[in-house]
Amino acid sequence: MPVDRSYIAPYAATDSQAYQALTALANFSDALEKAAGVRVGSAAAQAPAPPQASWTIAASQGHYMLQIVNPTSSGSASIQHQVRSATDQNFNANSAVSTFTLGLGQTTLDVVDPNLSKYWQLRSRLQGSAWNNWLTYANAGGVVALNAGVLRTS
Repeated sequence: MPVDRSYIAPYAATDSQAYQALTALANFSDALEKAAGVRVGSAAAQAPAPPQASWTIAASQGHYMLQIVNPTSSGSASIQHQVRSATDQNFNANSAVSTFTLGLGQTTLDVVDPNLSKYWQLRSRLQGSAWNNWLTYANAGGVVALNAGVLRTS
């Protein structure tokens, strides 16, 4: 759907440079939307979020090594993951939240954060889709905080 030019038209008579700039931006936006097949600013146009990925975390020698397994129904090259850690399960402003956005197709992450117990969450999206819900890391015993221990430097 093209950008509505009715908001730009009044500038034609009052400020020709602004009119030209806004028209150029609208044309660029139209071309970008057409190429991507997505209406910018429209949540309804987004593809559905992918199923949850599975993952493992190994915590040792000051490192958290994350390994993510993409859901089988998604193309591995076009899926993007976001991971966050926090000092408590609330994941709020008091939780010292750190967020890591992985590149498209990236499924491993090494986070150096020694001597802290951290809770972890993961969410994913396909290119052009919304993010799925945060998935909290848990083992057979339930949600756990992991501690990577002392950083080994040699």
